[in-house]
Amino acid sequence: MNNEIEIWKNAELLTTEEKSQINQYSEAELIDAFAGELGFGTGGARGLIGIGPNRLNRFTVSKLTLGVAKWLLANSAGSRVVIAYDNRYMSKEFASLSAQILMAQGIEVFCFEILMPTPLLSFAVRYLEADAGIMITASHNPKEYNGYKLYNNFGAQLLPDEVESLLPFIETVGATLQEYQYAETTAQPVPEACVAAYIAQVERLLHPQYRDDYAKVSIGYSPQHGTGGSIVPRVFAECGFTNVTYVAEQMPSDEQFSATKSANPENPQAFEQLLEYGERLQLDVLLTTDPDADRLGAGVRYQGSYQLLSGNQLGALVVDYLLQHGVDDGTVVKTIVTSDFGAAVARKGGLVVHETLTGFKYIGAFAHQENPKQFVFGYEESFGYLLGDFVFDKDAVQMCAVVAEMAAFYKRQGFTLVDRLEQLYAEFGFYLEDLWNLQVSTARVQEIYQIFDALPAELLLANGIVMKNDYQTSRQYQLTEAREQVLTLPKAQVLKFYFSDGSWFCIRPSGTEPQIKLYFAVQGATNIESKKRLAELTDFATSVLNF
Repeated sequence: MNNEIEIWKNAELLTTEEKSQINQYSEAELIDAFAGELGFGTGGARGLIGIGPNRLNRFTVSKLTLGVAKWLLANSAGSRVVIAYDNRYMSKEFASLSAQILMAQGIEVFCFEILMPTPLLSFAVRYLEADAGIMITASHNPKEYNGYKLYNNFGAQLLPDEVESLLPFIETVGATLQEYQYAETTAQPVPEACVAAYIAQVERLLHPQYRDDYAKVSIGYSPQHGTGGSIVPRVFAECGFTNVTYVAEQMPSDEQFSATKSANPENPQAFEQLLEYGERLQLDVLLTTDPDADRLGAGVRYQGSYQLLSGNQLGALVVDYLLQHGVDDGTVVKTIVTSDFGAAVARKGGLVVHETLTGFKYIGAFAHQENPKQFVFGYEESFGYLLGDFVFDKDAVQMCAVVAEMAAFYKRQGFTLVDRLEQLYAEFGFYLEDLWNLQVSTARVQEIYQIFDALPAELLLANGIVMKNDYQTSRQYQLTEAREQVLTLPKAQVLKFYFSDGSWFCIRPSGTEPQIKLYFAVQGATNIESKKRLAELTDFATSVLNF
């Protein structure tokens, strides 16, 4: 490692400013920045911006893109790529570098001229008949991060087998620190007709018979300084939602995210400004998207205050809304860590429910590989949703319009989304979930995972656990019968434990950060009953961690 550090410090390719960044690193930062190469997985590459082979910088982005170029050219005589970027520090520069690397290899490149969300990139790949798409974003990560997401020719993130075929081409590029060949021309702009075609598809998801009601629902929206500000206001306007208030402080693009404590809709802090607007103006519904506008958070005014909806709750409400509007045949797709609430609603309405591993790429692939008419809706607990067959990644832009219409639909009947949620709880039982994000070292992540994996069957049974799914070995263990069977989903480092009453918890390492996630899900007749049961599950997990 010391030799690698000295090579970078003394390299003529680095500017004086870049070399000074290395000198300013703390010892821990220095070790991390040069601890191997920045990894590329099914979620692409994501990391801190900085100098070193384990950071996002002009060299690591160039290496990744040159590897992508070699991969595309090996699989196609002529190639075309679409590129988009968010508001983060260096996003536009990384997009430009990627375009120049690709064009130097003879690949045709289209690039959005302004910030544009991930779902628009997904749509543009198919609209422009491209072979791949590149999105420069770190999604909802803190401002110090950036990332590089790669999309296949139908606009979904790469599946594991596609990543496996790509990695050797990245490796053949060689050393990260080298002089790369860049084209001197600029990429072609993505035509305005592409954006217009996307908005037209969003409009088709709505019900024109309710258009007169759109202005009667008051909406608050924030893009959290990100890409949603480039497109959501236009979608609202063209779809007929005119009673929209925008959080002025968070509308401008800002790499520092100056006016928000969190740009992650899963974090209640992301709603602080929206809640101030909502209370002052008595808005009906509050909507916010993350920086690349693929995740949506929603809050609803209910009995004088605001209730923030979880991803599981909003997913179930969308399924119910579809059933109310004649969708009675098709498949709802959810991940294995998503609540069973929406699945119960779907099945009672006659829909098929299909489960995938965590990662929206699996939902996008299902929606594309099956007959699109069979795909009804896909969602995950982490605020990702997809309707229609024109985008194959989670899409918070389309969901802004859909949730706004749902709010208008219920308001015309004299109640809210939360009122409907309570009706569903009364019918299906009270579903309650919790999520632990344990920020620990990479070594500790694996240690915790192994502790849960090694729990003996006798201990599990003594605590009411009757089944264990080990997705890494593709085995399901029926503990009460001492019987095993094969799981059909792709292999992944995930464990899921089921209790006799249908409650479950799931554990998996994060794919993008040094943390391990524990998901808990219960169903009871009442909120109080569910809270008590949830506490029992979390107490068990705590006892294991303290063991």
